[in-house]
Amino acid sequence: RYLFYRFGLRIPLYFASGTTRVCESKYLADTGNTVFPLGIIREASSTADSVEISLSDEQGRLICLNDFALKASEVLAGAIIVESSSSFSVSNQVKIESRYICEENIAEELVFEVEEQQNT
Repeated sequence: RYLFYRFGLRIPLYFASGTTRVCESKYLADTGNTVFPLGIIREASSTADSVEISLSDEQGRLICLNDFALKASEVLAGAIIVESSSSFSVSNQVKIESRYICEENIAEELVFEVEEQQNT
């Protein structure tokens, strides 16, 4: 929702009832050196509902492993894995821990040509 701001007075530019403000942005008139107390204020609000989800141990494992595999494939793309180990536990949360040792490519590729010079 928007408000007109003039010398500290906030004039609403909407008809709906008020909600709790979450974020406020002010767009005030200025000349580069001087900011005038005149402009528009934008208020943003949102609502969220929470839902409790219960999963079986097997469903939790599958979701965890899927999320881990997607993230690992993104992070380890192009890496040469020398050694890896993983552990998996289920209690009130599903937890997977993995350790990777990768080969690091520290070489710098450089293309150069050598020309033979002939002295005459």
